[in-house]
Amino acid sequence: ANALYRDVLYAVRFVNQATPSGRRILSASSAAHGAVKGMVYVDPLLFAILDDVRIASTGNTTKLSIIKVNAASGAILAQVGVSVPNANLHCTDITTAGLMLVVTCTVERTSSVQTLLFAVDRDL
Repeated sequence: ANALYRDVLYAVRFVNQATPSGRRILSASSAAHGAVKGMVYVDPLLFAILDDVRIASTGNTTKLSIIKVNAASGAILAQVGVSVPNANLHCTDITTAGLMLVVTCTVERTSSVQTLLFAVDRDL
């Protein structure tokens, strides 16, 4: 079992430019969390898709992160974020097709839901 699978939490630390030594505590209204929704192993790499949920008083938004991990060491080698303006992006599956990674997602807007399939090379 992978310790990351379906259990990834995010933390963000903000630095005030006027007082860089000061810290600000995040409020519950701007919290974020996520979960690994799928993984694919391509020796010696592991690619994972993560739902990135931002909780705000104006409404929650869900984006996608794809991470490229060295399977032996666990080091994150690359990360990319994907979002859709004025919509939530929920991704459920990642697989390989030749030299490409193929991701299956759903785009939720207030008036519609669409299925989306996109491909990206392994360099992200």
